[in-house]
Amino acid sequence: MIVIGTSIHFTFPISIRYEIDVGMKKNGIPADTTLEAVRKEFEILRRLGPEVRAKMALDMSDNLRRIVEAGVRYRHPDFDQKKIELEVLRLMIGNQLYKQMLKDIGTL
Repeated sequence: MIVIGTSIHFTFPISIRYEIDVGMKKNGIPADTTLEAVRKEFEILRRLGPEVRAKMALDMSDNLRRIVEAGVRYRHPDFDQKKIELEVLRLMIGNQLYKQMLKDIGTL
């Protein structure tokens, strides 16, 4: 969590199917964050209420999907919209589930 003026910006560690060392302690707290700061962050999040926390989670999910989509567009400028959407889905759910989905809908 970063406080700038009267704005509070929340930062959350992102873990996506890959083992990436992002400076985390074994307990999941970023290495540059104190336990006191984490407790304060959770205190603030609890006060926000479930509706606001749910909206934050959905917004983060949408943002992640847009970032993944931008990466696919960058790496595959020749892909049409349908191929982009399928590749984003594959990256988000993983190869095994993606292949099963294609098999279930009769595309594989």
